Amino acid sequence: GLMAEKAGRTLRWLPADLRRTLAHAVGAISPAGSAVFGALSEIFEPEQAAPYFSSRNHFSRQHIGRLSPSLKTPVPAETKWRRRELLLARAFKELAAIDRVSCFELLTYMLSTLLRDSDQMSMAHGLELRVPLIDPEVVEHVLPIDTAEKIAGGLSKRLIIDAVAGMVPPEIAGRRKRGFTLPFDRWLKQDLEESAGACFLAEQPRGPWDRRAFRQVWTDFQSGRVAWSRVLTLFILEHWLE
Repeated sequence: GLMAEKAGRTLRWLPADLRRTLAHAVGAISPAGSAVFGALSEIFEPEQAAPYFSSRNHFSRQHIGRLSPSLKTPVPAETKWRRRELLLARAFKELAAIDRVSCFELLTYMLSTLLRDSDQMSMAHGLELRVPLIDPEVVEHVLPIDTAEKIAGGLSKRLIIDAVAGMVPPEIAGRRKRGFTLPFDRWLKQDLEESAGACFLAEQPRGPWDRRAFRQVWTDFQSGRVAWSRVLTLFILEHWLE
């Protein structure tokens, strides 16, 4: 998200027609499930609300058009989510990139995904979970801090590292960030390979897909050109439609 915001701020000075041409070119040459090229084609688009939101999409508008011509729209559809994107983009337009992304994360991805997942998983195991780093007083204290202090020394969590200095071993405080992603990639290549393959190679998929483009997502995943998240998204949607 941060890299997308910085890139988008740089590209916004290009003429709109040139940006549309570049967006079309990038989308045309990239795999339909490509995360990097999909986000890049969206970032070039002059109609985007903010590059951050493009980086969170699983499929660019061009890729959706290739997967399902019936869903293709020449400009972003006027949905409630689109209006929210535009509202947030205007509200934080003047902030530095890292602060703008922080605000976007707090009001979108954190609410709709991270906190939902945390609550669901903890309650499923009878755990009472606390998330102290988003306590209102902590957030209100941290947001106004100068941007340079937040990422000093090339570390994106400089403030947290400094806060625990002397309380935890340096090798723990300074080690590389690790997420909580489940092994979906391995599952799709092992336990779920047969059922996922049958889904993508079906003669009549349930969704409004272009069959060739739909199959290509699975083929590109098997060859390492597309991430598991794109495959899993379509796989789950197909099962839901069924």
